[in-house]
Amino acid sequence: MSERHVSVDVRSVKGDVRKGLSLLAKSREAVSCDDAVLSGTPCIAGTRIPAHDIAEMIANGDDTGSIRAAFPQLSEAQIELANFYARAYPRRGRPRRNLCWRGREPIASSEIALDELSSTRRSS
Repeated sequence: MSERHVSVDVRSVKGDVRKGLSLLAKSREAVSCDDAVLSGTPCIAGTRIPAHDIAEMIANGDDTGSIRAAFPQLSEAQIELANFYARAYPRRGRPRRNLCWRGREPIASSEIALDELSSTRRSS
């Protein structure tokens, strides 16, 4: 009866695991859970912006530039760390059905400028 041994070299993966664990530690510092802020929803530290909402915006195809335009107080690093946090710690419970920002088209304003309104009243 001969024995068969399998040898796996994990040295190449060791660096990637260390990087991932370091990034996870940074993301946990960048996201805070406080019962006084949005009932304990994980938010980017110092804000009331939920980390999972940022991750869903990225998953929906929004780039970092558009997210920064919507939330100018966030840095690119905070956005990336929030996305990493949300992937590492998914939302608990049943998924939301309709997110308010997903799949909606902008509503065109039907208001008329005041100078246009006054000129139409004079002509009638």
